[in-house]
Amino acid sequence: MLENAIRQNLLIENSLENSNKIVYSLMNLTY
Repeated sequence: MLENAIRQNLLIENSLENSNKIVYSLMNLTY
């Protein structure tokens, strides 16, 4: 159970990181 929670945490962190990268690249395109 703990292992699953850790895995889900990593997935969430990865997707947040990816969306941050997308936001940053979009901001770079607009400026």
